[in-house]
Amino acid sequence: MLDRIRNDPDLLFDPKMHGALDFFAYVHPNGATLPSRVTIPTKETLRRERLSYSEAQLCEPEVANDSVISIGPVVWEQPLWYAGPDLAHAAMKGGRPEIVRAWRLRAEGGQLDTLTPLPFRETDLIDPRVDDFFLKLIELRIRETDDQLDDKRRKTGYKVVALSGAYGTAAETNPIDIDPDDEKRKLRAVMVYADKVFKDWVDRPERPGRFNFFATAALITAEARLLLAMAVHDVERRGGAVAYCDTDSVAPVATQHGGFVPSVGGPYVLADGTHAIRALSWEEVEEVWGRFVALNRYDPSAIPGTILKCEDENYSLGPDGKPDYSRREQLYCYAVSEKLYALFTIDEHGEPHVRKYSSLILGQLRSPVIVPRGGDPRAWIVEAWTREIRAALGKPVEPFGWEDYPAMEQLTISTWNVFAPYQAHARPFDFLTVGIISQDRKDIAACPKYCCKKPRPSCFLFDDPSQWRVQEWRCLSCGAAWDFETFPRLRTYGELVQRTLQTIDRKRLNADGSEPSAVMRGVTIPRPVHVKLRTRIGEIIVDPTDSDEDYTAEMLSATDVLAYRSLEEKLDPLRVAVRAAQIKRVARISGVPRSQLQGFVSRKSTPNTATIAKIEAALRSNRFPRCNDAAIERSGEFNLNSLRRWGTDQRHPP
Repeated sequence: MLDRIRNDPDLLFDPKMHGALDFFAYVHPNGATLPSRVTIPTKETLRRERLSYSEAQLCEPEVANDSVISIGPVVWEQPLWYAGPDLAHAAMKGGRPEIVRAWRLRAEGGQLDTLTPLPFRETDLIDPRVDDFFLKLIELRIRETDDQLDDKRRKTGYKVVALSGAYGTAAETNPIDIDPDDEKRKLRAVMVYADKVFKDWVDRPERPGRFNFFATAALITAEARLLLAMAVHDVERRGGAVAYCDTDSVAPVATQHGGFVPSVGGPYVLADGTHAIRALSWEEVEEVWGRFVALNRYDPSAIPGTILKCEDENYSLGPDGKPDYSRREQLYCYAVSEKLYALFTIDEHGEPHVRKYSSLILGQLRSPVIVPRGGDPRAWIVEAWTREIRAALGKPVEPFGWEDYPAMEQLTISTWNVFAPYQAHARPFDFLTVGIISQDRKDIAACPKYCCKKPRPSCFLFDDPSQWRVQEWRCLSCGAAWDFETFPRLRTYGELVQRTLQTIDRKRLNADGSEPSAVMRGVTIPRPVHVKLRTRIGEIIVDPTDSDEDYTAEMLSATDVLAYRSLEEKLDPLRVAVRAAQIKRVARISGVPRSQLQGFVSRKSTPNTATIAKIEAALRSNRFPRCNDAAIERSGEFNLNSLRRWGTDQRHPP
């Protein structure tokens, strides 16, 4: 089947083909285009090799939390599991993943004869014996009646039910509520079922939801990626290019009549030697989305035509501020990455006007300016994007007055550990302002004073951001008064705007395959992924790179993923560290016999927990100020904090 798709990608516009993709295969990727969640070292990561180990431990983590989801060539000598739609995507792109074995999902039994029609909201009848529940919800969602308020509520409510029911319940896991600040918390045993089965000890085990079934969840997301890839492929086969993709949307480069647009790294060369890309015409774009009519599974009377739509931002605004669907408008795009972009128009004076923008990362911050009643709390983000676009167009720009304010998030007091330091002056569900500690190399090297292990500067919510310095700031973790002179420096709004809107997309390379520098311009290509090792991770509770922007600081503190490793995998980073620090020297400092260390490094023996603790203590000592070897840092696997907790906890022997 994959060979047929490779030879004729148009087969994917046959709905029957998608019905045959409900399988999983263990494949050698062979450089095929496939999704992966990877950790890509940044320049800051590589600089940390010059820090001492104790300094490096205070920097931002480089493990699974700092990973990105990439879709590009994957190379590894070992096989990996992938869902059928992802393999169809690989075949469509010409890849040849080698299938080792595969299994397909098939339903057994059924309960259709026991089900009865459901009067949803008492007015909308859904019969599960003949209706697809989730398709029916979407069809009912867009129905319009004379009751505008009810139509608005139904559009929102039915969408939430459809998304959470079709995908959310299948992917649901619930972490056991454990106080992360409790140093005496017990590790708990869990069985991990992945490409192999093993036991691990974790401090935040997860329980599957009642309807959890990851196979279904994986197929849903894989199919969504495939549909998006089909749209991109159809643009590219016409000689066109895509500015960016974002979850369920694609932005093809297009003008009213088409033509060539100068672009760094473009595949076409104009008469004057300038590289360019080909812009499709609006008519060609309509042909692309028209091809998806065949995949429309909805009732044609409710949702006719294609499953893609032209967004409102493509149309001019009428006098009432609403889109005028009779007049198309040329949009321009300033894209930093897939999740960071702004779409804008240019007026007769050459001034940009933002029509749509991403508020990723910046949307999690409070406005640094006073928001008038009824005003837009994100107007400052539009101003930031507008300034970046003006600078890119060569226009003069001025710094904002709020750039030196500390970046502040808003926190709701909804748990006891947050409420405790403020119980004398606050009530549950009051709001706090929380600052973000800088973990840059120069700030760590300045050796600031720490009030506790996990300092979190906070104060009561206040109206005027310019008055931040006169507030009573305290550490949310320990309650100590915050000393801005000696405590860790806080990130500023100016820093975060620059880091966000002037960053590079780590998942991409320049068109010629070179590593991007400070700025990426023009055409980019996916970064090839060469797998060195694999880490199995638990469900991600909140991931700001893949989520809406309306998360509070407290919710963002739950973004840590749960990494599962077998005993051998946990010991491998320690073996690398011992080898890097020299066995003879580690033996002398730790008191562990050299022969025992040699056997451990060569995998011939496994020390007990007491011996591991001695080895770790030796590596942690100031006699190894630079034991964070480059290989260890780049692998992102050497985390002595978690290793110590495993190695010295006698209550839970391996």
